[in-house]
Amino acid sequence: MRSKTTKKRVTKMGLDMYLIAKKFVWHDDSKLANAIRNAVPCPFSDKPRYIEYTAMYWRKANAIHNWFVQNVQSGNDDCDHYDVSKDELITLRDLCNMVIATAKQIPGQVKIGEISTDGKEFIPEFKDGMVIENPEEIESLMPTTNGFFFGSTNYDEYYLNDIKETKQVLDKILNSDTTGWEFEYYSSW
Repeated sequence: MRSKTTKKRVTKMGLDMYLIAKKFVWHDDSKLANAIRNAVPCPFSDKPRYIEYTAMYWRKANAIHNWFVQNVQSGNDDCDHYDVSKDELITLRDLCNMVIATAKQIPGQVKIGEISTDGKEFIPEFKDGMVIENPEEIESLMPTTNGFFFGSTNYDEYYLNDIKETKQVLDKILNSDTTGWEFEYYSSW
């Protein structure tokens, strides 16, 4: 009797990326620091030094990660924390706008994962979706990059969705009063 072969979708570890917004409140805003201290008492200190928010989280958005590595981290892809200036956020947002304006989408096959029948050999799995018709132009603006489970390097609807989401969040940040706020980027995999 022949054994049944089952296909399993494989979920792999991957690139996690964070844009953190933080504000020093120890001296600059004692009213805010006192409100935080009263809301979240801590036995180790009388005042909080910073408040911190995750301004943006990405998963396997390797083109965005590559931009940070090349433009903020001086080419060091080391999972460390790097300060990001408001001007750098403006540059990234403007680049996202250029990618969105330049990308021409057409129907095509989009890779959605990999299937293994034996746990050793992986076969790409595709679905109908939208691909970018002019990937060379897009690559010249914001290229994808390979890495340890960094996700797809294809120029398709998932790539463009990461760019659009980044633009939307950066618009919100840059249209807000960011006085006193600092930003940093870090990644892990």
